[in-house]
Amino acid sequence: MPAFCQISKDDVVACVRHMNEHHMAQDVYQVGNGLYHRADKDNSKAFDTAKKREFSHLIDMDTETLHTMSCKKVGERTVKASVVPKHEKDTGLKLCACVKRAMKK
Repeated sequence: MPAFCQISKDDVVACVRHMNEHHMAQDVYQVGNGLYHRADKDNSKAFDTAKKREFSHLIDMDTETLHTMSCKKVGERTVKASVVPKHEKDTGLKLCACVKRAMKK
């Protein structure tokens, strides 16, 4: 089951830390407040909506760092993430140089 996180600051990093504490690894979807609250009520409908989005980033679980899908610096323990465009900083994760370059485009 994927993890749904709000756009609000640091929700993604809190989710990553929770997964690390419980030795879990699952895909992460950063979503707007509307979809997040729908996921609380009916996870299957929210999942159907979210899974239409492509994964845009990788999260290095050990360093809590956000990377682009093509980055070579990512560690071995990673999960795929769908991050809302222009909200990379709101994840609360460290940003790899590859993400910072992509944000400038």
